Amino acid sequence: MESNPAQIDEFASAIKNKKFYVPVAPGQARVPTAEDAMGWPHFLEGGRTAVKTTGENPGYLLNPTGEFVIPGGMSPPAGTMIFRIGPNGERILERSW
Repeated sequence: MESNPAQIDEFASAIKNKKFYVPVAPGQARVPTAEDAMGWPHFLEGGRTAVKTTGENPGYLLNPTGEFVIPGGMSPPAGTMIFRIGPNGERILERSW
């Protein structure tokens, strides 16, 4: 299935400042591949969140956040939550399954 750039932009706008918790079965999550990234310029192999830099010393800025992908095309598993972070760092639940 091919993604529509307008749909991706709409989704990205809708989830801005949202956090997701998705419980997965052992072995179901995997490190993303270049194919999963669909040409995203900041993608870096190895499952780390990165921002690609340019200029005199190009490279990547990394943070310790690990990235994983899970199979899609199904309803969210029981226990999935969407929340936002409140002004005091608290989780404010917006939806759960």
